[in-house]
Amino acid sequence: MRQDWKDRQRLLLSGRLEEIATERRRLVLQLAELDARGKAVQQDLYNLDSPISILPSDILVMIFEAGALLESSAEFHFGSLTSHVSRSWREIALATPRLWTKIECTKYTGMTFDPYSEKVRSKATAFLSRTQSSPVDIRIQEFYDYDDIQTRNFLTMLGDQVGHFYHLCIKNGGPSSLPIALEYFSRKPASTLHSLLLDTGRDYGHFELERPLFPFGAPHLTIAQLNNIATSSLHFCLPPFQHLQCLRLSGIEVDSHDFRDALMALPVLNHLELSLDDFSQDVIRFPVVLPTLRFLQVEMHRQDDLDRVIHTIHATSLTALSLSGWARNGLELNLSAEEGLESHFPSLLHLILGNITRKVPDLEVVARRFPGIERLTCQVSPKGGLFCDIDHILATIDTGSSGDSLRWPKLHTVAVSATGTPLDLYMEGELTELLCEALLYERREPFQFKSCRVKPCPRMVRPTFTSPTSPCLVGSPNTGMALQGWTLVQCSGHCECGPGWGGVLSVCPPRGSPSPSPPAPPSPSLPMLFSFAKTCVMIAWCSYVLLYERFLFGASGFSCAVLLSYLLRRLHDDGLVGPAVFDDLGSGFPHNLVLEVDTL
Repeated sequence: MRQDWKDRQRLLLSGRLEEIATERRRLVLQLAELDARGKAVQQDLYNLDSPISILPSDILVMIFEAGALLESSAEFHFGSLTSHVSRSWREIALATPRLWTKIECTKYTGMTFDPYSEKVRSKATAFLSRTQSSPVDIRIQEFYDYDDIQTRNFLTMLGDQVGHFYHLCIKNGGPSSLPIALEYFSRKPASTLHSLLLDTGRDYGHFELERPLFPFGAPHLTIAQLNNIATSSLHFCLPPFQHLQCLRLSGIEVDSHDFRDALMALPVLNHLELSLDDFSQDVIRFPVVLPTLRFLQVEMHRQDDLDRVIHTIHATSLTALSLSGWARNGLELNLSAEEGLESHFPSLLHLILGNITRKVPDLEVVARRFPGIERLTCQVSPKGGLFCDIDHILATIDTGSSGDSLRWPKLHTVAVSATGTPLDLYMEGELTELLCEALLYERREPFQFKSCRVKPCPRMVRPTFTSPTSPCLVGSPNTGMALQGWTLVQCSGHCECGPGWGGVLSVCPPRGSPSPSPPAPPSPSLPMLFSFAKTCVMIAWCSYVLLYERFLFGASGFSCAVLLSYLLRRLHDDGLVGPAVFDDLGSGFPHNLVLEVDTL
């Protein structure tokens, strides 16, 4: 009897202990919930006083959209980063479609042949849902797993959104996988597609198309780059390429007439880049006539093919021609062809020579082939161009090896890249004097100056530099800066050769004054001065190794100072510049002057 009572008491007390433990756990959970709510309220209170909450939402949207234009990777996506700063930023970011328009489907290192991960698929799906109706830039890399059901479903989902694609890139996927991937994007009209890039990678060979590209139309497609495509498949690209303006064909072998037929079927093509592995002239019996083409770039990888290509293409509207390929195999333009190429390119004004050395190409042959150009750009080979500088280029311009005639009589602009070797500060003087001798080579006739300006250079490193000069000098007809009625005035040049080139150096009559014919030279040096780059010389030292001085025009301002000093010395010795110039500049020889030029 007593034992039963103890058992009942034991059960009762155990039950009460369990109730207390349960109540305690409930209170602990309530405390945790209260702590979390308190932290959230505290964060909201903090965010109200945070500087990032001061800007209105519409201003933040503009900032976010500008930031989305910066380069980003699949791992560090700008929209994803901004959406994890604060709750308000996340709400704004998720409601800004342009933050999510760059979608990259790539794989991690070592997983090239594995299916796309769930993370990649879910991220692409989420980004597409946030873009709403904004144009999408989508990049698909390393697509091989076309037998995987999840990958097929993923590509089907992407293909349903092809009408919102602005740029489509499929690369590094192998010659058999790329056409399969294209099938998913050819089931609906690509109504907003603007640019296309297809590339299997050079290690995987050429790919072939078996059906038309975008059969439902791509009316806004204007830019295309096709790498390693078989020329026999080019005709499948013609229907969506009817509005194509810019085309790059890389890593292809021209072995059939399909190459000619495809190019001539593009009615508005004006920019063409060719990087050819092989070019068989036997299959091109008729010229490739491209009447709308304005820019042509040809890069070859086999000997003698470069000459064949430029003789095959006829473009009456072509104004710029870029040639490259000789530095790799010692290739030169064919000397046996005596006729020039003016009939092929009658409108040619700008010639660009890539990867040049002192030996190739033969600039005299180039001058004979393209005698009417006005601008010449030379990119020195990084491997074989150590001793190929602007003096080598200008020597060919001034006269040929026989000294019988002037090369490129219409030439007014020269741009030359650096050799990739830093210049010693005190060796620049010798280089600049050689340059001046080449520039001042006597011409057959005087030419009109353009404008320039001299100014002190406070950063000049020179032992003879003693004190700063007077303010920037702009001459007038009543000062010693006058040159037979001409005046040195301010220069505001802009380089036409693209980013990375140097400034413009020139001289001309004062603004607002009439432009009379140049006076008769009082000494033999005046026509040499008038020949200073034949109206305008552009000197470009644009190698990255020169950036440590923060100057693109030479390794420092020293080159400019020596150049100007040399010119003024020649003017003074010939009596063309009075002593007032040196009086205004300070003591003696003006070492501490630079020409003011625009650098990019």
